[in-house]
Amino acid sequence: MTHYSSDKDINKLVRDKIRQGWFWEKGRKHGKLLPPTGTTYVTVPGSPSDHRASRNFAKEVQRLV
Repeated sequence: MTHYSSDKDINKLVRDKIRQGWFWEKGRKHGKLLPPTGTTYVTVPGSPSDHRASRNFAKEVQRLV
């Protein structure tokens, strides 16, 4: 199992999106989650410090869909 973020909710969301056909790209500091039909991406926080990080990340992914 690949570790995408230290936040368990973000990890679960990234794994679900990859199963749906999205792509994961590793960066130097943060990973990128790319939708199957677009060129834009969502930056995946590796160690989020904000308590709302998983909710904000989910909203950002939803905007791409």
